[in-house]
Amino acid sequence: MGKSKAGSEGTVRLERRGAIAWVTIANPPVNALSQAVRAGLAACVEAAIADPDVSLVAIRGDGRNFVAGGDISEFDAPLQPPDMNDVLATIEGSEKPVIACMHGNALGGGLELALACHFRIATPDTRLGLPEVTLGLIPGAGGTRRLPRVVGAEAALRMILDAAPIAAAKAFDIGLIDAVAVDGHEPVCERLAATIDKTTLAERRVGTRALTEVQQAQVAAAIAQARQSVRERWPWSGARRAAIDAVERGLDGSLADALVQERANFDACRVSGEGRALMHMFFAERAATRLPDGDATTQGLSIGTVGVVGAGTMGRGIALAIAGAGVPVQVFESDTGRRDAAHVAIADHFKGQTERGRMNPDAAQAVMSRIVFVDTIAGLASSDLVIEAAFESLPVKLEIFAALDAVVGPDTILATNTSTLDVDAIARATCRPDRVLGLHFFSPANVMRLLEIIRAPGTGAATLRAAAEFARRIGKTGVIVGNAFGFVANRMIFEYQRQGEFLVEEGATPDAVDRALVGFGMPMGPFAMADMAGLDVAWWLRKEVPAMRRADRRQSRLADLLCERGWFGQKTGQGWFRYEPGGRKALPSPETDAVVAAERIRIGIKPRAIAEQEILDRCLFALVNEAARILEAGLAARPGDIDVIYVHGFGFPRWRGGPLKWADDVGVGHVHDVLRDWAARGEAWLEPAPLLARMAREGVGFAQLERKGWIGS
Repeated sequence: MGKSKAGSEGTVRLERRGAIAWVTIANPPVNALSQAVRAGLAACVEAAIADPDVSLVAIRGDGRNFVAGGDISEFDAPLQPPDMNDVLATIEGSEKPVIACMHGNALGGGLELALACHFRIATPDTRLGLPEVTLGLIPGAGGTRRLPRVVGAEAALRMILDAAPIAAAKAFDIGLIDAVAVDGHEPVCERLAATIDKTTLAERRVGTRALTEVQQAQVAAAIAQARQSVRERWPWSGARRAAIDAVERGLDGSLADALVQERANFDACRVSGEGRALMHMFFAERAATRLPDGDATTQGLSIGTVGVVGAGTMGRGIALAIAGAGVPVQVFESDTGRRDAAHVAIADHFKGQTERGRMNPDAAQAVMSRIVFVDTIAGLASSDLVIEAAFESLPVKLEIFAALDAVVGPDTILATNTSTLDVDAIARATCRPDRVLGLHFFSPANVMRLLEIIRAPGTGAATLRAAAEFARRIGKTGVIVGNAFGFVANRMIFEYQRQGEFLVEEGATPDAVDRALVGFGMPMGPFAMADMAGLDVAWWLRKEVPAMRRADRRQSRLADLLCERGWFGQKTGQGWFRYEPGGRKALPSPETDAVVAAERIRIGIKPRAIAEQEILDRCLFALVNEAARILEAGLAARPGDIDVIYVHGFGFPRWRGGPLKWADDVGVGHVHDVLRDWAARGEAWLEPAPLLARMAREGVGFAQLERKGWIGS
């Protein structure tokens, strides 16, 4: 048998070598199980089974993966034939052994494909899992039926609910795979081809296999434990509850009935609010670093070594993030005291990581060895990228960039970690504005995934492309945004926090505001977040940056009054809340309550009871309103970019899809009307943005803006 193709674009290949038929899925980059792949897989497997000279069928993936899942772009509509369950029935019912030869990622539908095979082997680098619940879905091709029969209900439910892939060694330990193919797939397949008989084959059909007595005894406890875990860890997750129901139904009865129930649960999740929100985020994250049409790169830039200017909290965090990703980093700090403190802090960080079992000592030493301190700024001359993480002062940054421009190579990219300052003004301190941009890391930089990539007017497309690839390389979620005060993330959060302070002036407590937002799904409220970041940071901005205040609009003095007393939050033990020495738990503060009460008297406000819904409306709708202004100004290319920023930068609940997906679900018209009513009561900050008013008037949601061309118009 020579090579043959199946599928509309040759997405599956069939080749016989000796008695083994090799079925290769070739649908890069992840070999997703698209309609063409399903059709090609069915055709090739059927041809191999029918070939009298074939004694074993081996299914593998081309490129870096086995199969990393289904084709998510097809999930918005009923799936087209062939149904994956029909393809898997052909594989499982084959009278010739079928072996899954896995490498790279074997996830979702890829693992379900492997479970329908009679044998499963994997190279040591393989990651196996059923992560569908991260998309608000459940396994839809027999995973909830077959996996419990292979590894037991408890281990299966843990894999499905946690959604975290496991390594090949762990998969072997729990019986998910039959061998770790250290020397590759071929030797194992040749050995199996010579030893398998039909009796063995019948026992390997997982879908129709009965549970062992041990597995039966564990079922009730495993189901109860899983339901309790979802109540405690993921109370919002309808997908996880549906997955448990499908597993429970699949433990008894026929395979056909189990598959019908699983598919019904899958389809219900697919059209649920949770499912649509999580799939929205999946696609939004992948679009966030996409450059506009016509912004082609004409020159490639590669980043091999990185320099960091500044060894304070942010500089250290940036260095740790970069070194942790395997990239060498050089750090320059002009202040001897800060440099010495940085050495100690970095050593303490790795000591803590090893003591808590998060890193072994050798790995910690390897990462630490990639961080090298240099004595002069000229020591960064060989860097491909230099990130400035100095004090938030424009004169300071201008001086640093002028000095860097004089010592680094002509293609070196210079980036500022500023959170508010004008990147274009910083670029003008150099002779390379096309190689200057902002890389706004979020604190702590070695933990937070979000990275705002700020495009100044002169930033070149090649520079942006290199920065986006660098973000991916160091494990960050990069989002390209425009250059304006506060960029996107901070510009929006200022309005969110402003409304929180107004609500406290009017009668709410900081704790009541925070509880309302945490109940909505935020990891913490605006006041606990401000205390954690340090109230002095925003205080400095309010004093130095005119854009933070407008004389024609209401301002709150509450945060300033706290700062004037030296109450900066957690680091001083007192802010909006009180903190015990060394503690981080926010406790009620009678001292802050007294400051608030005095300020209410001064400005003539009689406190009133404020309902939770008003707290949510004013804080969250303020976010949405400012986002509309940002889109209108062209500072974000897509509404989804803003959703990505808020999910990854501030913990907006992913299962709600980010603030703009959530606003579409609530109804843009409703958001507009509530804001308009508050503005009519004198709250000028809540005046609906012109774009929001236009959207409400014409019945357009944020999801439609890009198609209509209203962004930046």
